[in-house]
Amino acid sequence: MDKKATKIVAYYRVSTKTQGKSGLGLEAQRELVNGYANRIGARIVKEFTEVESGKKYERDRLKLAEAMAFVRANNGHCMLVIATIDRLARRSKLVNDLLDEGMNFRAADAPDDNELIQKIKADIAEDEANKISERTKAALAAYKARGGKLGAQLPQCQNLTAEGRARGTEAARQAIRAKAVAAYAGVLPMIRERRNAGQTLQAIAAWLNAEGYVTRQGKAFTHVQVKFILDRGEP
Repeated sequence: MDKKATKIVAYYRVSTKTQGKSGLGLEAQRELVNGYANRIGARIVKEFTEVESGKKYERDRLKLAEAMAFVRANNGHCMLVIATIDRLARRSKLVNDLLDEGMNFRAADAPDDNELIQKIKADIAEDEANKISERTKAALAAYKARGGKLGAQLPQCQNLTAEGRARGTEAARQAIRAKAVAAYAGVLPMIRERRNAGQTLQAIAAWLNAEGYVTRQGKAFTHVQVKFILDRGEP
């Protein structure tokens, strides 16, 4: 890993929507990353914030995939920085895969950890996640044993009408659309500006790729993706 990189891609993660909305945990993560950047004289060029479980892999975490795609596209010039190793992942396999790949990343709370220490910490984070999962399952089983009801067993979830199911399906579609719109909200104005100036969809896609932007799936832009973003527009 290259300690001389002076550009930082910051990745912050919280595990619940409540934490994401309240900012709980995010401020502390930002302080750690900013403090590390200041100590080594680096500049934070990109920030990615995600509300997602650390047990999910890179491919299932949109913002992490985007952050790592940006680092890969700027190999040797950027490094990925997280506050602590468990903010990157609670699966040791992901951390090990990144180390084997040679991904340039640091945990701001322990930037001098070598690969062995990072792997050990990743193992500990995964073990902690597994124990939390086991305790949650045990608590739910005990609740059900006492006669508690969950999910579809709840009265309010019973006997949905066709109209109610239709509303649920439409709400799901709207939620997916809103997520897509939010993901590209940052690039939409730039795409519109270039389109209004007469640039082709292919030229806009090439510009986005040259600037280091990636799609929600962490892939390069194509003219099809650019048209998709323009057609979706703002909510």
